[in-house]
Amino acid sequence: MPPPGYGSSAKRRDTDSPKYIPLIAAAAAVSTALLGWFLWSLTTADIADRTFNEAQAAAMEAAPPSYAVSESRGGRYFMRIPRDRFFPAETIPVNVSSVPRAMIESNALVGIRPERPSNAAMLYREYIHKREETLKLRAPIRAGKYVIVGYDNGTVLNERTEAVRIPFTVENNSEGAFFVSLEKRNYTPSEQVLAFVSGVPREMRDDHALIGIYRRGVPQGLYSEYDYIRRESERILFRAPNEPGEYEIRAFTNGSILSDATMTARIPFTVGGFAWGSFNVTLPYSYYAPGETITVNVGGVPQYMINDGAVLGICEADAVHGGFLSFDYIVSAAGTYSFTAPDKAGDYEIRAYTNGNLVTDATLASVASLGVYME
Repeated sequence: MPPPGYGSSAKRRDTDSPKYIPLIAAAAAVSTALLGWFLWSLTTADIADRTFNEAQAAAMEAAPPSYAVSESRGGRYFMRIPRDRFFPAETIPVNVSSVPRAMIESNALVGIRPERPSNAAMLYREYIHKREETLKLRAPIRAGKYVIVGYDNGTVLNERTEAVRIPFTVENNSEGAFFVSLEKRNYTPSEQVLAFVSGVPREMRDDHALIGIYRRGVPQGLYSEYDYIRRESERILFRAPNEPGEYEIRAFTNGSILSDATMTARIPFTVGGFAWGSFNVTLPYSYYAPGETITVNVGGVPQYMINDGAVLGICEADAVHGGFLSFDYIVSAAGTYSFTAPDKAGDYEIRAYTNGNLVTDATLASVASLGVYME
């Protein structure tokens, strides 16, 4: 007995017949399979696109805005640089990633050319050898707007094989690429010159960033003394020129390209005056007998003068510089030294110089007068 409220239809459908049930089941199975394949293909493509887009977003977040992604027919890959402005002749690290194997096998390359015209010749180029690597290009020496272009085929360089590009600018000069200073601006001949450098990028140190002493007005490269910068921050010691005059400390971002474009600092200084009073020389007596021992007291000698071979000697009062009867090198900041009074009566001097290799008025530090008299 059917439950209350139950009714039946008097009409009958052909498909209600048992013979149609297998056909319906087969059609449903085929439809389900097709739908599953369609959804799987959409899901796979969606996952691939989503993975690529997520990587793209991560790359853009890591290095905005100097970032680009290729979408050439040969596949897709990333290319990025740390910033969009560079100093002349600076190294530009170009990071490429997710490079398709087919592009690598086709000698894919990355290069630099002027932004205008669009068919300008390549200035620098490097081939891509790995799916992920950092290529090093050189910023042009001339200021202007340029592009880094990636090609999916290194054999044919045209718009069809161009996969990706990033625009960038080369500054007018390298001023301020890193910091340089001097402890003072006036020096005596052969005096210690201490320069301070800081904030020197690794790429510039790899390019043999250089600092040197120039006479004011001479062309780049004609330095009198130089040294390479080996650390991000350091103190570099020079010696002031022997000849008085106007000089400059000049620093360059690239030791192989010494030009106005690669010069990051120019600091003027003067060499002149005298070393008089740099340290003290005194005698206990003013008069000595021939052959008597003369004890000389020395004090306050800077270490760099000791390193320069500061010298102390006895000579006739009217002798030329370096006309010692006998001499000795100063070996400590303070001490006593002994000389023998000459056999000949007359006026003599104990002279001290800051540099034993440069015995002149400019390096004369102190003089003590004495007399030798017959008893």
